[in-house]
Amino acid sequence: MLLGVAMTIGVSVKGEVPILSSIMIRQPEGIEMKQNKWNEIDGIMQQAVEKGVIPGGVVLVARNGMIAKVQAYGWAARYREDRKTLLPQAVQATTNTVYDVASLTKLFTATAVMQLVEQGRISLDVPVVRYLSDFTGEGKESITIRHLLSHTSGLPANLPLYRTPGPPEKRLRVAMEAKPVATPGTRCIYSDIGYMVLGELVHRVSGKSLDQYMQEQILQPLSMSSTAFRPPSTWKARIAPTEEQTVPSRGLVWSEVHDENAWALGGVAGHAGLFSTVSDLARFGQMFLNEGSLDGVRVLHPSSVREMFRLQTPGLPHANRGLGWELHQPWYMGEHADGKRAGHTGFTGTSIVLDRETGWMLIVLTNRVHPTREGPSISNMRKRLADAVEKIIEQ
Repeated sequence: MLLGVAMTIGVSVKGEVPILSSIMIRQPEGIEMKQNKWNEIDGIMQQAVEKGVIPGGVVLVARNGMIAKVQAYGWAARYREDRKTLLPQAVQATTNTVYDVASLTKLFTATAVMQLVEQGRISLDVPVVRYLSDFTGEGKESITIRHLLSHTSGLPANLPLYRTPGPPEKRLRVAMEAKPVATPGTRCIYSDIGYMVLGELVHRVSGKSLDQYMQEQILQPLSMSSTAFRPPSTWKARIAPTEEQTVPSRGLVWSEVHDENAWALGGVAGHAGLFSTVSDLARFGQMFLNEGSLDGVRVLHPSSVREMFRLQTPGLPHANRGLGWELHQPWYMGEHADGKRAGHTGFTGTSIVLDRETGWMLIVLTNRVHPTREGPSISNMRKRLADAVEKIIEQ
């Protein structure tokens, strides 16, 4: 069973670590003898909280489907308008805190696209315009789905869609009409616009909205009950707030998507918008480590998973892209990251790293943009955590 879930309710016993209030996660054999070695991770996170790099966060480490460590640090909600003005009542982070995962959403969009490829409804190397007739002009007729998935479409990184007056449909049209800034296949430009187009592709090909499709085909099969676009109001007490936004003027963003363009598109978009917990994301990550299946439920065919992890951008500078997944990114995957390590980050302060060779997984969820995106970089924290995990796991 994924992640060694034992249906033990109540007080944890030796060798078990709680990840949800009613579920205990059994640790791998021998891990309990190494508990003092996890102190380095605790120290990295506590230092980041104390220095104001992050308000708080959650770290999960698993290996071969078993959770070795899951721990929350600091606060989920702490500030009002700046890093000096505190909320009247701060909210501590817990392992059940729901975070805006930002661009980790792209991994789910890529998964949905690959499911449609498996069903024979689309093809990776067919021009997008065959499926989206309005995705045309400005040389876009040669852009394929593979280009979009690997960020080699030549589309711009972003556009301020939130400045476009009118309904979400009008703003999406601006994204669909975006003019390429490079010839497809010649440059790797990390493009939110490309993933907005992929989200619309899933919508039109499947006949379902992107959030409905993901709920039915990815989240429900993986039992990810604490993951959603536009989370219900009943979740707000569990959700970590993000930024005090002034442009656009939204106030403290809490239980709504932080990304301005995803918000302008109604909260559902292919590039951002999902909220999730560390335990739900662990199920998603383990599905990939299992080559597409989880608890007897197949979400992707192994060949699709292997293609997503395959380097799609050989010869392109500063580009180590699979389909959706990033490859070989030492700045957050660790000093010894190689082609067997895949992952992704989110602007709000989230990341996932999978080591496919040794089977370990690291998930870090923070709201580092709370209450402002102008805080310190968390790149060093991410790398130190990955290096620490590798050192512990490999001993």
